[in-house]
Amino acid sequence: MENNHPPQPKSKFVLWWVVFLLAVIIIAAVWLVVREREPSNFDNLATVSPLDARQNLSTGIPSPTLVVAEQLPGSVVYVTSVVVPGGAWVAIRTDDEGRPGRILGVGFFDDRVSTGAVDLNATTVAGQYYHAALYRNNGDERFDQDADTLWLDSLGQPISTRFSVTSQLRDEKV
Repeated sequence: MENNHPPQPKSKFVLWWVVFLLAVIIIAAVWLVVREREPSNFDNLATVSPLDARQNLSTGIPSPTLVVAEQLPGSVVYVTSVVVPGGAWVAIRTDDEGRPGRILGVGFFDDRVSTGAVDLNATTVAGQYYHAALYRNNGDERFDQDADTLWLDSLGQPISTRFSVTSQLRDEKV
């Protein structure tokens, strides 16, 4: 015998809950994708190349990257990690309303050096932000802001990062 009864109100209720849950899942997925594209400040550690430290698949050469962690005030900025084929200048700049300002100091990092320090001609201040950027070396072994151009990533964006200076670094447990 065939059941020709109209659907029960309970099955409509379940159907609406399923539709509602699917909508919530889709909205959450879209939010996560959009959130991933925004710059993050994960423990004040910024990596600036979208390729991270992966190798360029066409050449096998590591893609340039720059990492600068939160710093203590002083006349030196410690570069956490830099990967550059052939070497590059790391320039430390002031923050001018979220944009890189004047250069405080530069240091050269060759392809054998992955960490180091950049001496500054001024002291950094707690509570302030600063920028670090990679500049291509033009070969004369002297930094020239006009001749040594900003190193760009695969998307045409400068390989740079913004970092903060604090009077007390957080204790990081490994």
